[in-house]
Amino acid sequence: MRLYAHYRETLIRIAKETAQKRALSDPGLVAAYLTGSLRTDNPFLGNATDIDIVFVHAGQPESRREIIPLTPEIHLDIRTTHAVITINRKNCASIPGWDRNSMILCRSM
Repeated sequence: MRLYAHYRETLIRIAKETAQKRALSDPGLVAAYLTGSLRTDNPFLGNATDIDIVFVHAGQPESRREIIPLTPEIHLDIRTTHAVITINRKNCASIPGWDRNSMILCRSM
């Protein structure tokens, strides 16, 4: 399990960096959170895994989904949705289905 923990931390770091880079170039991106296997102790199925991220936009997003290969075994799976409520730092952690462990980006809109 310790080996998986190291890989899991690296994958979470990649997810955070991806969200931060995207937020710099996209002012409409207000939040990002993790879903899927990366929220478990062992995100791998054999030697493969993906980094499932949901990007939340202030308006309608240009695309709904992106698959970005990082290696033959690992890829980013980014789903995009739009915010149906006003998001601010105070209520980011209180949105149903989101929690502090899965939130990787939150900025006011």
